[in-house]
Amino acid sequence: MIGSPYTTFRAYRLPRTHGRSSPFLGPFTLDDPTVPITRLWMVRIIVFHAVLGIALKYIPYLSLLYALVVGWYALSTAIRTPTADRILYTIGYIAGAEVLIRMTKAPVLWMYSEYLILVLAIVLINRMRPVRRQLMSPLVYFLLLLPSVAVSALSGDWSAFRQGVAFNLAGPVCLGIGVLAVSRLSFSRRTYEGAMFFAALPVVSVAAIVAVRHLGGTEVHYAVSAASKEASGGYAPNQVSNALSFGAVMFLSLAAIAEKWKAGRTMMIVLFILLTVLAVLTMSRGGAWNLAAFCIPFFLFRLGKAKKRFRFLLGSAMVLLLYGEFIVPWMDKYSEGALERRYKDTNVTHRDEMARSELRAFTESPLTGVGPGMSAKYRREVLRGEYSESHTEFTRLLAEHGVFGIAAFLALVYLFAVITIRARKTIDRGWILGAILWVVVFFSHSATRLVIFAFLIMLATILSSIEDREMASP
Repeated sequence: MIGSPYTTFRAYRLPRTHGRSSPFLGPFTLDDPTVPITRLWMVRIIVFHAVLGIALKYIPYLSLLYALVVGWYALSTAIRTPTADRILYTIGYIAGAEVLIRMTKAPVLWMYSEYLILVLAIVLINRMRPVRRQLMSPLVYFLLLLPSVAVSALSGDWSAFRQGVAFNLAGPVCLGIGVLAVSRLSFSRRTYEGAMFFAALPVVSVAAIVAVRHLGGTEVHYAVSAASKEASGGYAPNQVSNALSFGAVMFLSLAAIAEKWKAGRTMMIVLFILLTVLAVLTMSRGGAWNLAAFCIPFFLFRLGKAKKRFRFLLGSAMVLLLYGEFIVPWMDKYSEGALERRYKDTNVTHRDEMARSELRAFTESPLTGVGPGMSAKYRREVLRGEYSESHTEFTRLLAEHGVFGIAAFLALVYLFAVITIRARKTIDRGWILGAILWVVVFFSHSATRLVIFAFLIMLATILSSIEDREMASP
């Protein structure tokens, strides 16, 4: 814990519970070895996921089995729902597993993780007794995105309508419903920590796949200045880089918490460094910028505690020295200079052209926009462009939702302001601001392609309302 130990937290239970206690039921802590989730279990489950990732990549049909097991567990949790903690842990794991399921080519729906998370979030709303006043801004954000759906439906292209709505709105719906769900409930700091740990586990599998690609004898060829699919485990560099960045945030946060478990803190720091290195080596700059945006407030807001300031600054200086003198030069040498060329290159890979086309679409349809998913069709048919779906959420909101998109964005800004101001601790406020900046940067280059952005805001909402009070042990 940060500062002081916490006693066991009993999550709000539903009318019925089933089954025996399991590690997924918590309580969770990095510093108390007496709870069901032990330190040894944590090490074993991390190693297991590293091996699992390699197996999923190279054993046929295993990825389908994994995806089905994850779905089965999510749905069984939705039906049985013993605690809010368990549901939150499951949501976190599914969010972290999205890229793993996609990169191992499991033959499931593309938005599989979003749909599972949406089911669990609805369960939290419908079957959990609210204990605090819920935030309405996420619901407003979600509702404001719906009017333009009718515009897409009137396009006459059912396939484009279905895919466009699912691809562009599944993530925002998860954010709106998920944040609404967790804002109504009370979670302990232990639950918040546990959710981060479970969300990071599938990212370990992703990292293992990428690492094996580098170390397994497969030669990685780097372009002059472009993201490398080969260096990303054979999958989309943008998504892999974002996933690794997300995992690095989780392990960095856990390392800051594990004050009493020295070996555990060292393990978390090593995993943080490993995931950061692999994210940078994908040559997709988005994940690195996300992580940098998170780290600025995360570290700055930790300078306020005078008694720990020197130790914190010393540790930070050592990590920066390690990166500057050893890791970064090694990465540049390993990539034959591609790393330096890539990060000096100011080319934004046609994102500026796509953004300008979306601004033009807004000027032509300012009220409701062209409809979800229709901005790509607009580029192809009107501007004769050959570009993919939008990569910038801000201009996508304008193009596809019009003034309703502007209102939705303002609702999101209001939500960010509320959860930041509501935080009781300075270091919590630093984490929340870091998560918000991570999401904002993510929006600027990846729109809402991965559901991890929604889970980060869910965590930030939980952290903003945590009351650090000791509760009587049962």
